[in-house]
Amino acid sequence: MVEKLVSLREAARVVGVPYKRILGWTEPSTKRPALECQRRGGRLFVDVEALRQFMAPGGHDLRLAAAAALFQVPRRTMRLWCREGYRGVKLDHARHGELLFTSKAAVEAFLARASAIADGGNAGDRHEPADVGAPPPVGEYVLAVSHAAQLAGVRSDTVRRWATEGLPGSGARLQHEERDGTIYTSRRALRDFLERINGDKPAGETFDLPASEAAKRACVSTQTFRRWCDRGCCGVELAHGYRGTKRFTSAEALDDFLRRVEEHRARWMAEGNRLQHSIRTLPPRDVAWEERQEPTDREREVRRAEQGLDRGGFEGGPAREPKRRTPTMCLHKATNRAYVWMTGKRHYLGRWGSPEAREAYERLLAEVRANGGTLPPSPGELTVMELLERFWHHAVEYYRRPDGGPSRELDCLRYALRPLKDLYGGTPAGEFGTRAFKTVRDTWIRGHVRGQRGPAARGRINRDMQRVKGLFKWAVAEELVPAAVHETLRAIPALKRGRSDARETEPVQPVPQEHVAAIRPYLSRQVRALVDLQLLTGARPGEVTILRPCDVERSGDVWLYRPAFHKNAHRNHDRTVFLGPKAQAVLRPFLLRADDAYCFAPREAVAERVAAMHAARRTPPGQGNEPGTNRKGLPRREPGGRYSVASYGAAIARGCAKASAKRAEEGLPPIPRWGPHRLRHTRGTEVRARHGIEAAQVVLGHAQLSATEIYAEKNLETARRLAALEG
Repeated sequence: MVEKLVSLREAARVVGVPYKRILGWTEPSTKRPALECQRRGGRLFVDVEALRQFMAPGGHDLRLAAAAALFQVPRRTMRLWCREGYRGVKLDHARHGELLFTSKAAVEAFLARASAIADGGNAGDRHEPADVGAPPPVGEYVLAVSHAAQLAGVRSDTVRRWATEGLPGSGARLQHEERDGTIYTSRRALRDFLERINGDKPAGETFDLPASEAAKRACVSTQTFRRWCDRGCCGVELAHGYRGTKRFTSAEALDDFLRRVEEHRARWMAEGNRLQHSIRTLPPRDVAWEERQEPTDREREVRRAEQGLDRGGFEGGPAREPKRRTPTMCLHKATNRAYVWMTGKRHYLGRWGSPEAREAYERLLAEVRANGGTLPPSPGELTVMELLERFWHHAVEYYRRPDGGPSRELDCLRYALRPLKDLYGGTPAGEFGTRAFKTVRDTWIRGHVRGQRGPAARGRINRDMQRVKGLFKWAVAEELVPAAVHETLRAIPALKRGRSDARETEPVQPVPQEHVAAIRPYLSRQVRALVDLQLLTGARPGEVTILRPCDVERSGDVWLYRPAFHKNAHRNHDRTVFLGPKAQAVLRPFLLRADDAYCFAPREAVAERVAAMHAARRTPPGQGNEPGTNRKGLPRREPGGRYSVASYGAAIARGCAKASAKRAEEGLPPIPRWGPHRLRHTRGTEVRARHGIEAAQVVLGHAQLSATEIYAEKNLETARRLAALEG
């Protein structure tokens, strides 16, 4: 016979043994000889037949796992037959290392002898080999719960419940045997149990509704429907039957089950209980109502904190702060001095019982409370990173809108203070001087700041310089750095136009009316209304986007709109936007909503755009995608409830791009991109030209005329006419 040599990896794949184990067999051992192999070019080759004989001497060429799969018996049962056997009969096998091997003939002979013993014979009787697919005898419960669950198409917990409790309402119970706390059954017992429960159904009722259709009809998952079949719900049982391993019910039985469960829950809620979900709207995890476990103490505390109920609080009120233990003054007996443990250190206060010790104790407590739970460090110990951390806690609480939300100044501070963190984070705050400040300024000019798209403009740099000076001014007020640091930084002046390398920008000009009219067809109904309101009222973009019906006083001929918050609210300035007849006509269609709902919502704009696309589609009804079927289930971003200044500006920018593309096809020049802030300049310039600068000041809501001169351009037409006549 010609040997057929294959590589060790190929041999491992053929015989089903790990490659590393065969590689270990090639080396000699005290318990066994080495596997014969040949080396060719640095690789090992072996004969498959020789490997099989080496693995299973005596004709045992079938691994125990392969035999279990062939005879459809759990591996655990096969090992039990090899180790303990059945009534004195053991399965012929061989052990090689950690692996067990047997043969097909040995398993057939074992099953034949086991069947003879179960039928009344003994271990010495000889019978013909049983059918390979024949199940083990009824008296031999060797079918594990997991394998029985796979055969029945149910969960392992369901099989255990069939064995211990039986099927509710039918009286059927699965025959089994419990050994060492583990339940075993047999194929015949499982088949008899399924046949019995399939016959237990009311007379004249036909279960023709499969589980999947019944779950859709009840608006639940298939897993929940199976749970209803096994356990019921709220003490109500669902009539069902089996066809093989599949569950079936009827529409009448399902409707009756749902009706009885809803009646039970209605009575339960009438008794004063609270129920958050009904039978048809289960929680997202699809957990049955009766199986919900009681929440833990931690879950209750989190839930009460979210609802404003924290240890005796009232519903809807603010959650109480956790009670903090006040450090106690203690006595150091060896020195008769008073001390207190605070911020991880022992602070000595003076002689025990003296007024000086009590005064020092109260002073320490006050400093810790005022400093957020820590003692303020000495000016020479604080680094720039630690200073930024302390200042940021202050900024988060200080820069807030009247409604409690964060102010946009926080974003500006984050950008301005980023170079200090990256370049001088470990530098002592008291050593930050003019040279370091100029280095930070240069990073803004060059555009080398992390997250910055390019060089910053000169006006932006000057504002950021003021923010850095404000940081050290706050630190001086908190006694975190010496006062000389702030005085030194004040010596650096702001950048002047044309006298620095900073990028210069042109002043903001009014947007021409023809540019507004060109993009109007490409804007949504909501964005067109926002543009018209700005042109008619001169309001800021952030003021028109937060407009709500409750903020508009509609008692007189001219409506008064008072924004919930505006730019100068922290300065105690009042802001009133006057809405005339034209502005009222623009706003009136958007007031038909709840008083506290925002009038201009991107969600409505998207819905109108989708409806228009559906109305204009050319695909016949019933063909193609149905509305809503080609959308993402969990989109990264969803349309919001109101426009922000950024989203409002993005909508205008998209309109400019579409208008420019259309004009390019017609051979016309493109529309320059413009933002919503320029509409305010347009309105201010028009009012100043017609009614004077004082009227423009009132319309724009400025406290000083100098601010109005920035927004309202001077009327140079009069100077031109005068020069033409007299110049």
